[in-house]
Amino acid sequence: MGGFTITTRETAMLADIVELSRQPSDRPLGRPVLDRVRDLLHAEEVTFAGLDSTQPRFRFLQGCDPDGHHIWAETIAEAGTDPFWEVYWDPDKGCSYADRTGDYTFVRRASDYQSLRQRRAWATPDDYPYDRMIQAGLPAESRGRYSRVGAFRDGSDFTRKDILFLTLLQPHFQASYTANAATRRVTPELTQRQMDVMRMVRAGLSNRQIARRTELSEGTVHNHLTNIYARLDVQSRTGALHAVFDVADDWDTVQA
Repeated sequence: MGGFTITTRETAMLADIVELSRQPSDRPLGRPVLDRVRDLLHAEEVTFAGLDSTQPRFRFLQGCDPDGHHIWAETIAEAGTDPFWEVYWDPDKGCSYADRTGDYTFVRRASDYQSLRQRRAWATPDDYPYDRMIQAGLPAESRGRYSRVGAFRDGSDFTRKDILFLTLLQPHFQASYTANAATRRVTPELTQRQMDVMRMVRAGLSNRQIARRTELSEGTVHNHLTNIYARLDVQSRTGALHAVFDVADDWDTVQA
């Protein structure tokens, strides 16, 4: 990814973002982090979004733009009228790239998969006010539940240098988000055996496969899961996975 020079100022800005990412915040990413990323990428707006395409909804959407900072979460009912979800699974739009490919740690520009004319043909100004976009995904918490940093602007496209910047910053975004979320979640009280079962459920194993791996009967595995559901007050494997492994979703309760 050569052909460009990283300036002393850009190096200093990258170091600032890394350092700011280490500072605790009551938001998914600290406000200074988003501010500095916006400066680094010469963006009009920078967002950090947590998505759940299994429901679907935005679990949170944090952003900074010329008007300041905001944070918001979407109910399932609100998602039902959100134009974003109407086009999410259309492969030509690029929204569901991570879910369709399993590549949740991507860094992509809108121009990598559609021309500016194609984007303008479907992206209405009210819902998609900027022509240029670049996004960097973070590792999925579970299938369909993941987060991504996005930067938006008009005018010139984002560059290969911008792709490099976000690639370098991805692990620091992830570490910051994980640390901030950890202070907001309550770890469910499960036995060691129950946690072992849940880790295998997260890996996609069936009850029969879990039974073989643990040398338990399928009936015993089923009983473990029934007890886990009761303890977590959930009704399904998916609900249990969310309760045990996913981060807190109530970010909209913090002040922007």
